[in-house]
Amino acid sequence: MARAVGKGGAKIDIDYWVDRLEELLLDRSRRIPFTSKTIVDGDEYLHLIDQIRISVPKEITEAQRVLQEQDQIIARAREEAANIVALAQEQRDRLVGEHELLRRAEVEREKLLERARQEAARIAAEADAYALEVLRELEQQLNAFQKTVRNGIALLEGQRTAKEEKDPKAGS
Repeated sequence: MARAVGKGGAKIDIDYWVDRLEELLLDRSRRIPFTSKTIVDGDEYLHLIDQIRISVPKEITEAQRVLQEQDQIIARAREEAANIVALAQEQRDRLVGEHELLRRAEVEREKLLERARQEAARIAAEADAYALEVLRELEQQLNAFQKTVRNGIALLEGQRTAKEEKDPKAGS
């Protein structure tokens, strides 16, 4: 049973005051004929209500305060949770944006690399073609030089042979 300390310091049982209120309504009130209504002594009724209020345990008042604090804590927690969710969403959006930028940069990098590979392959093919052309020209020039050298050798050998035939002593 809930007990509280009254004005005089004695413990008062709330049930006692509720019983007194019930007694007032059932035993000491007058019924109005042909209705379910009763007439109650207003002063005595208010006195009993005051006594019940006084008798309400301190714990109930404390519980109400705790409930109010709990409501405030819950409200703050919800507010903090909403802030955390908002920050998380902002961070998610930022990361998604960064991810999208990274993805785009990667796509662009791949395109640039492919263009660079193609350009390098084209330049290498052109360089190979140029080198082949230069080597063929060089081969032709070397063949022409070789022909000239052979002709020069043949000419000199022919002149030497002709001199030796004319003057056999000059060859020895």
